[in-house]
Amino acid sequence: MEKYGGNAASEAAVGAGLQWISRHQADNGSWSFDHMHAGCKGACTQPGSLKKSPMGATAMALLSMLGSGETHFIGNFREPVYKGFDYLLTYAKQSPAGLDLRGAAEGNTGMYIQGLATMALCEAVVMSEMALKQRTRSRTKTKKNERVDRKVATASLKRLRAASQSALNFIMQAQDPGSGGWRYQPRKGGDTSVLGWQIMALRSGHTARLKILPRALEGASRYLDSVQTDNGAGYGYTGPQRRPSTTAVGLLSRMYMGWNRTNVALENGVRYLSATGPARNNMYYNYYATQVLHHWGGDEWKKWNGVMRKQLVGSQRKNDHAAGSWDVADSHGKSGGRLYMTCLCVMTLEVYYRHLPLYQELSNELGSSARKKNKKTSSP
Repeated sequence: MEKYGGNAASEAAVGAGLQWISRHQADNGSWSFDHMHAGCKGACTQPGSLKKSPMGATAMALLSMLGSGETHFIGNFREPVYKGFDYLLTYAKQSPAGLDLRGAAEGNTGMYIQGLATMALCEAVVMSEMALKQRTRSRTKTKKNERVDRKVATASLKRLRAASQSALNFIMQAQDPGSGGWRYQPRKGGDTSVLGWQIMALRSGHTARLKILPRALEGASRYLDSVQTDNGAGYGYTGPQRRPSTTAVGLLSRMYMGWNRTNVALENGVRYLSATGPARNNMYYNYYATQVLHHWGGDEWKKWNGVMRKQLVGSQRKNDHAAGSWDVADSHGKSGGRLYMTCLCVMTLEVYYRHLPLYQELSNELGSSARKKNKKTSSP
């Protein structure tokens, strides 16, 4: 952890954040952006305005726990994780396109939720495989909270793999055939924000060794071309522009599809994010930009991490029922409220071990087909 920029304070903040998230789980295994219903009874302020999107809230809570190594087999939050995944799979709907995880999505949240929940399922596949290989009861001596029953784990992994592939299929079918992007509803345009979560889900699926169609990556690359500026150093929401949040999303997506440190546009984009620095009122931007700078490494990452880590650790609530959570400090967080903000902050502080720079090598393989396609189309 310390090798990649974490320290005891950041790890303590993650632990406290997970405790708060766990305390706000509903009896049925779900979480809600309106967190006050789950035993909180008004003790925490700033509930989110999204009251009917439990699939999205549950996915974010699960991602926060998975990022710290917590699974339904090992760790201190096995029961919350198990109940959370049971809720997701119980209320998912099988459709001709694949597993629909959107649930009763409110407003424009549908494909955001699909991306988040698919990402959680795929990460659970990877971690379940690790549990089978490293901590099975029959092969190793482990602590009581790290023991894994091989038969149970194998059955669970099979279920998770099938659900993950089906959810990925839904994402790939939902891609807009014209623009190559994703937006609020399947096959209806694209925007960079929604695209970012789908790329994260596809990357997680690739890491889980699930099937990702080359056309999905080729389409995503084509969409990013349509909203980029400065040859790919900056990105807009639905058109060419350079905005901090969408630039961070665009650059991270490019990284996962094969761009590396030799790419001049990527270098210029990283310099732009580094110069902009972490924001105090835009956690969504911080989450994506932190991953970009972490993958990039070097002095830019050290500078960014020093500010970001201190800012997040210092702003975490330390007392009362809200201890371990983060206040909503920006307009983007009002819909998701305290739960959304806390999950994003925890996931950002987990970057030291959740998103190792090794992912750059994996992303090169993931993006090879997209790069080959681009070379063909750009040849004279």
